[in-house]
Amino acid sequence: MIGSGLRRPPRSFPWQDDTVTWQGDSLNPAALPGKIEFPRGRWATAACLLLCLAGALAYVEIEFAWTDNRGADFNQYRSAAILAGTGHLYDFDRIAVVEREHHNRLIPFGRLPFYALVFKPIAALPYAWGHLVWWIVNALAIAGFVWLWPLKNWRWLAVALFWSCPLAMLLNYGQDTALFLLFATAALFLLVRRQDFAAGLVLAICASKFHLALALPVFLAANRRWRSIAGAVVGGFAILAMSFATEGPSWPLRLLDLSRRPEFDPAPWRMPNIAGLITGAPFAGALEILLGMVVLAAVWRISRAADLPTGMAAALAGGLLLSHHSQAYDCVLLIPAMIVVLEGSVPSALRCWALVLLTPLPYLCLLVESLSLAGRVLVVGFPLFVMLWPSTAYRRSPKAGEAAYTADIR
Repeated sequence: MIGSGLRRPPRSFPWQDDTVTWQGDSLNPAALPGKIEFPRGRWATAACLLLCLAGALAYVEIEFAWTDNRGADFNQYRSAAILAGTGHLYDFDRIAVVEREHHNRLIPFGRLPFYALVFKPIAALPYAWGHLVWWIVNALAIAGFVWLWPLKNWRWLAVALFWSCPLAMLLNYGQDTALFLLFATAALFLLVRRQDFAAGLVLAICASKFHLALALPVFLAANRRWRSIAGAVVGGFAILAMSFATEGPSWPLRLLDLSRRPEFDPAPWRMPNIAGLITGAPFAGALEILLGMVVLAAVWRISRAADLPTGMAAALAGGLLLSHHSQAYDCVLLIPAMIVVLEGSVPSALRCWALVLLTPLPYLCLLVESLSLAGRVLVVGFPLFVMLWPSTAYRRSPKAGEAAYTADIR
């Protein structure tokens, strides 16, 4: 019997196979040629746990070694929450005074006023307790992503997360990209159930990092989810209304002025996006616009041809490429694309590239100026190559693809 709309989809998920359909709580899979299968059985599980333990120990080492940046972004958000409603949220001199109370690294606040407003409950806690609560919030966001993202084999994702250098940086700095990833995954969860308006409302929260969300409207439009777009617009207007109520009518101009300060992008040569990749190239502005249009076209093509999770993975990777401001920790948004590649039918060289990105090496290269070009080529080149690869792995029959998401709902 076909399950109800409240039922969660099966944990196994057919990423890129036209012949797989959902039948209640069971799957009817056909083999995917050329894909990597994670070994199964007790020994494989033990090996996976050992790899995860090794990754966790590496994270502990990072946590104790990178003391200069530990909690820097949490301190930024906390300071912004303290200033929210004063009219000085984007006054760098004022926020620097608050930030100096607990940290030597001073960071301009580049989020909407709404974000500073909702952070106030955490900012009201003593600094150490607030920092701990924020760390737990980010860890739970990652756990939510793991729970909601449809997986064919959980072992790939477990190893990927425990060895993820961007995730280690995110937790160390107190960044919020994990929440962005959670909201995008929750929206995907709702889209699968045809709860489109609610999915749009959830995606509106991604406006907290709007520069990473530029490809999400393309993903929705390509799938003709107009109610989702309507939900995102409604949610966006609500967020803007609260932002104007918090900081007054002039905050957009003050945010724009703040974004021009050198402190906003202190090291553009290490950004894992198109702007960072072409830093120093002739006609860099025109080249960035051209490549950005190519990326948006690729996201549209994949979203039209592939299933919803693959389209969302492309939109997340595309948003990272298009963002004019991003750092190594934002590369957690590439994890869904890596899983798509590792579980899909793609060339072996592309799967090896994904495996390399599961190691800390490319991201550590980004942090060293003399090695940053190699890091940018490895990190930025991967999603570019994946999205532009003319592979049949992204193709599906529209009817089969639609059935894969509606069978469990009906």
